[in-house]
Amino acid sequence: METTERAELISKLSENAPATQSIPWQLTPNYPGTPVGSMYVTLPFTGNLWIYYSYQSQPATVIQVWHQGGNVTPINPGENNISVNANDFIYYVANGISIKLAFQYV
Repeated sequence: METTERAELISKLSENAPATQSIPWQLTPNYPGTPVGSMYVTLPFTGNLWIYYSYQSQPATVIQVWHQGGNVTPINPGENNISVNANDFIYYVANGISIKLAFQYV
């Protein structure tokens, strides 16, 4: 996916997925036009995000943080600390495979 397409998708998902205090994470599985098994997790706040990622037999096809403006930060196995802005996304594709993903603001 090209940077401009990624930025447009982030904008569309951000508009349709406002975060609330009771449900701060917005999950969007299999958004139209994306690969089967894809998941977007909207990040509701600006701050530092701790992310833990592991897998069993094979890694996710793609796992990364998409930032406003089109920049991408890969998520590596183990612990990751990534600066994020409100409405950035965790994006992954894990069709038919098992991954573990944990995240929280620190």
